[in-house]
Amino acid sequence: MIHSYWWDGSKVHQNIPPAEWKSIIDGDKGLLWIDMEDPIEDEIDYLSDIFDFHTLSIEDCILPVHRPKIDDFDDYIFVIFHAMAVKNTLTRAEDLDILELNLYIGAHYIVSFHEDVIPLMNHVRSRCSMQPSLMTKGSDFLLHLLMDSVVDETTHILQRLEEKLDVIEDNILADKEGSIAEINEFKSIVSKVRKIVVPQLDVVRLLMNKSFSFISDHQVIYFRDIYDHLMTVNDTTHLFREVIASTLDSYLSMLSKKLNDVMKVLTVMTIIFMPLNLIASIYGMNFDVMPELRWEQGYYMVLLVMATIVLAQVWLFRKLKWF
Repeated sequence: MIHSYWWDGSKVHQNIPPAEWKSIIDGDKGLLWIDMEDPIEDEIDYLSDIFDFHTLSIEDCILPVHRPKIDDFDDYIFVIFHAMAVKNTLTRAEDLDILELNLYIGAHYIVSFHEDVIPLMNHVRSRCSMQPSLMTKGSDFLLHLLMDSVVDETTHILQRLEEKLDVIEDNILADKEGSIAEINEFKSIVSKVRKIVVPQLDVVRLLMNKSFSFISDHQVIYFRDIYDHLMTVNDTTHLFREVIASTLDSYLSMLSKKLNDVMKVLTVMTIIFMPLNLIASIYGMNFDVMPELRWEQGYYMVLLVMATIVLAQVWLFRKLKWF
């Protein structure tokens, strides 16, 4: 599906036929935005037939997923950025989709190409339809608008992850079953986010620092703002990793304490029964001459001695605060 918008200097036109794209581009007037969403083969051919984009960049569009990057082709720049979308309740890494967004930026046009449906693109298209002034500020501003929307969505996802981390910490303290699995899944999600955010920092840094003919000086500050947001996202994921490590250490400490408590109880029980086993073993020997065996009160006396030993040990252990 193709969505097209053209600012001709006075108003925004939509659904421009592909046959008119070439003349619009050659006219160097206004701003043309072509958004290709899950295009068919004939629509993909527009990239080479109308825009004459480099074959390698078209291959990057068709064969995802690639690292975020930026390529300079003199007449245009090619940017690969990644959006994120959440499925279900974000309990597993599979619930976080990484959606590749390919962008061609020329002096008077932007072509966005994505095989997946990216929800935030609907929002950007709606804004451009309702606020035509957004199309009057040039291709560099529209590039900023698209990238900023991607980063904002990433920030919202991190907020959900922060809430999830609080729940995991509560489950750890409550010693709920399955806490380890939750921690491992959370680590996988954070790692998935970092694999995208870190290289996207390099892309935005290049847009800030390298001189591209399509990026005006007054737009650099907007890309710097995106860079600051990405740095915040990166720092937050790093903080998540530290909290996860600390939470895991706390969980393992709790398990170790529980194991020590069990071992302490078993040790106390063993110590209590050792003298009783000794007495029982002595009187269980098959000697002919054992005077106590013929004593009428011997059985009761042995039980009394055993009970006294048990009570004495229990008193001692309680005094030592062993249990």
